[in-house]
Amino acid sequence: MSYLRIIKYPGSKTTLLPDIDKVFKRSRMRRIIDVFGGSGTVSLNIRAKEVVYNDINQELSNLFLAIKEDPGYMINELTRILSTARRDHPDDNGSDLKRNTGREKNVALKQIIDSILVKDDKHVWDDKKTDIPDLFHAFSTLCRFSVSFGGMGKTYGTETEKAIFSYMRKTLHDFRQISIFVSGWNIENLDFRELVKKYDSPTSFFYFDPPYPGKDWYDNDFSLRDYEDLAEILETLKGKYLMNLDRKHKNLESVFGKPAFIKKYYNMNGGQNSGQPVRFKSFYTNVILQNTKV
Repeated sequence: MSYLRIIKYPGSKTTLLPDIDKVFKRSRMRRIIDVFGGSGTVSLNIRAKEVVYNDINQELSNLFLAIKEDPGYMINELTRILSTARRDHPDDNGSDLKRNTGREKNVALKQIIDSILVKDDKHVWDDKKTDIPDLFHAFSTLCRFSVSFGGMGKTYGTETEKAIFSYMRKTLHDFRQISIFVSGWNIENLDFRELVKKYDSPTSFFYFDPPYPGKDWYDNDFSLRDYEDLAEILETLKGKYLMNLDRKHKNLESVFGKPAFIKKYYNMNGGQNSGQPVRFKSFYTNVILQNTKV
């Protein structure tokens, strides 16, 4: 099944979406709060009457706010850089036009994006205005996470490692549909504690995908105190919730207790070469799952 996506991002939950969707439907809630929203994969693909996307990383909340407030800007900029990258160039004799190969389009697009990122490094944006998107910085964020290695947003992939032209062409292809969904979102940039206080109600469903311990993927990692605070929140939550953790971090069971269920997933990112062809995820929920196969 094909899912909507806007950027590459570590920890994206594409493979978990069917199970997340089953539990959400079983909860019979109308509103989903994507607490650690990241790439927006869950918010974009779980169909709810109301969606709250949140991430404490303001670059990400600014990106989705820009998509919501001015999708035309993002579409025009994507069209511009793709058109420039695919543009035919003179042949070796300088006469006839020679069609760009796939590799040449990837190289040309990476050079264009590199120039955008250099310009963004010098760009000043007001990060205090959380309700007004900075369009240029949002587009730069989209570009940076699309070409970076593993969606880390820090180390760029090589020119031939990934077909970035095809990847961003699909982004443009899906963008109008994505913008329709995002137009109805509530977009927040809050610490998870503040977010739960704001939205907790008997009609809310919270999806928790907290940072995994020992990873430096994110700008805001979790401490033991953060996990303990989250565990306390789950104990007193008025709404329904689903939380997933990596099964290999079994030490977190001392904080959250035994999971409601465990699932095995094939490792699409590492595969056989990683020595870990499968991954196990622990799920915690207060949704009654009797007669529901997950």
